[in-house]
Amino acid sequence: MDMVISKERQNLEEYVQNGGTLLIGAFSGMVNENDNVYLGGYPSGLRKLTGIWIEELDHLDQDKHIPVRMDDRVVQGGGLDEVIHLENAQAVAVYEGKYYAGRPAVTVNSFGNGHVFYVGTYLDQEGLQAVIRNAFSAAGITGHALQAATTGLHGTAK
Repeated sequence: MDMVISKERQNLEEYVQNGGTLLIGAFSGMVNENDNVYLGGYPSGLRKLTGIWIEELDHLDQDKHIPVRMDDRVVQGGGLDEVIHLENAQAVAVYEGKYYAGRPAVTVNSFGNGHVFYVGTYLDQEGLQAVIRNAFSAAGITGHALQAATTGLHGTAK
């Protein structure tokens, strides 16, 4: 969701404000409806909603990975990796490698009655499943629906 127009942003803010849970991936909110980059740091189009700002983007070669600490496990990130600064959000996972070790890789922001999860790297399957479990839990989804949604998850890199 790199392009975010004002009406989309308003709809997303209203959805989360009213108790929705939103999961957003890396490189979101970068450009406006004219495909012009927002000024003032990223994800400008979604900064208020995500509670973060992104200082810079780093791209790893397809065969390179960066360790990401999530609770009691280490998963792998790669591809696009963002250097994230917290404004109102909290870190859910942090990078453990390169110059951005200790910086957030995944965040959650409380916004109104809802939550926004932001994933600043391309996580491996285990990492993505953990983020989805957290998002589902925040949305009140439990039991068989939660298990079904995370055990059959498959990812594709393009």
